[in-house]
Amino acid sequence: MERTDLLNRYNLRQTSPSGGQYIPGAEALENLMTQFNNIEQQYDTDPVTGQTIVYKSMRKPIGPVDLEGPYQNYFMSPNDPSWNQNNQMLDMRWILPEGAMTGDKFLNRTPPTSDASRMGGFNTGVENIGQEVSTLNPQTHWPDSMFRVPLRDPSGAEDPYLPPEPLFNSVIDFASNRYNVPTQPGMWSQPYGNINNGVPGYGNNPLIPPAVPYGTQPRQDLLGKM
Repeated sequence: MERTDLLNRYNLRQTSPSGGQYIPGAEALENLMTQFNNIEQQYDTDPVTGQTIVYKSMRKPIGPVDLEGPYQNYFMSPNDPSWNQNNQMLDMRWILPEGAMTGDKFLNRTPPTSDASRMGGFNTGVENIGQEVSTLNPQTHWPDSMFRVPLRDPSGAEDPYLPPEPLFNSVIDFASNRYNVPTQPGMWSQPYGNINNGVPGYGNNPLIPPAVPYGTQPRQDLLGKM
């Protein structure tokens, strides 16, 4: 935990079943996402399409001793071999359009002026009325906030208090405005869908639809409407 976490520094946390300070799973997961999202991204250019692939990768950290089951897959176990140890890395990929790293950083244009301004310039012999405006080029403007982990709606889970689910090991394709995320065994889930020039779960981009266990009533209701 960070040095600025006063709950730890002043021993203000609740006691965990193991006797130490209790760190809720949602808090541990939030800290993990912040840590991952702040990793410096790496870049590679595809020689065929000219598109740029952005990478982030991090080894799973050791989780709290009393971490709840739904969160254990995101962490390495401190002492419990039942946690998922097969995949010890958290990864993400983002695909940027061709020219995203090489095009102009700014777009310069002169907005149209009003009839009155043009007439005033004509009467005084002044040409090229209007002020040049520079704006960020959306093709080449890729702030760090674009390289975050997509989020899925947790509504299909049994726990009503679960936070949005981060989908590590996904691909966000900004070149085609699509996402590809891992499937979930034993669940109906949406591994492929559209985005609106952003990462699902942030800003105006909705969360990825929830994963629903096979045979549940919501899935039957959905099939009945088709």
